[in-house]
Amino acid sequence: MDTKQHALAAEIRAESAAQRISAKDMQKAIGVSSSAWSNYFVACTRDVPMGVVVAVAEALGMTGSELLRRAEGRAAHIDPVARELEDGLSASGRRALEQARRELGVAGPVRDPFGSVRADQDDGRGHSATG
Repeated sequence: MDTKQHALAAEIRAESAAQRISAKDMQKAIGVSSSAWSNYFVACTRDVPMGVVVAVAEALGMTGSELLRRAEGRAAHIDPVARELEDGLSASGRRALEQARRELGVAGPVRDPFGSVRADQDDGRGHSATG
């Protein structure tokens, strides 16, 4: 799938984590199976129906347009090289990477429009630009 879907999935995972909503609780709230959830928001192998996007947004206490706007902003800053490398990870490798990012409080290798690492983000090698 494309960068925008990965950004949508990352935004949903980040907001769910911030609100301490587990994937299992989110699946129940929006009425999708764990397999569908994985296809939409973990592996990003299936297009997400708009009804699911709206249901997820509502479960997170926001509108669908707000969720999509946040995801669009995230997609604008995803480094395509890093995304390509991440796409090649196994499912367990992707989970480990996401867990490490959550523990470090970073969204991943994100670049500003000029190609430099944003000060609040990881450079992809485990180093933040500020520290």
